[in-house]
Amino acid sequence: MKAYIQNSQLGIETKIESESILNRQLKQLLEFEIKDVIIDQDSLEYCRSLDLPMNFLIDYDSNEDILKIQGNLVFENALLDEILRYPGTCEIPNCIQKILHDDEKIQQIDSRNLLCQKIENEKDQLIVSSKLEEINSRTVYIAFSTDVVHAGHISIIKKAQRFGKLIAGIVTDEVVSSYRKFPLMTCSERKTMFENI
Repeated sequence: MKAYIQNSQLGIETKIESESILNRQLKQLLEFEIKDVIIDQDSLEYCRSLDLPMNFLIDYDSNEDILKIQGNLVFENALLDEILRYPGTCEIPNCIQKILHDDEKIQQIDSRNLLCQKIENEKDQLIVSSKLEEINSRTVYIAFSTDVVHAGHISIIKKAQRFGKLIAGIVTDEVVSSYRKFPLMTCSERKTMFENI
């Protein structure tokens, strides 16, 4: 899937938390492994100067699946995750659209109080800054009892990191042995393993 940042020039001019909205959007897209981004011609030089591992395009084929984002939009990762996980074409009106080329029916998604707001003036900037402070102070906790880390565990860890400061817990040997055989690795060894991921 490619992303199309409409009016991307707006995202360069407006800053939130000391970075441009466009830079923030691009970093968020990278977290979701979206690396092909369509932008306005006027934004091309700026985007390349960010030195992000992305392909910046000026045009796209209407037969491609596309994620459309407004250039002056600030949103949180939980919202983008919800849109991307939805199986069909969907939108949060006036904010984000996911268009699948073979699905013409658009399902409206409720943003459920998740941050999804255009920045059009200083008042909007203050509101969004306040919401971002709350989002950035979130803590996400996950616990593991596994002896072997596989791609599924790494995926869970990466996803959890998108939603806040991650704390990973390790279940004790006693707890693990209460619901399955005694662990192959000690709690200390599992702790060391997760500290090095």
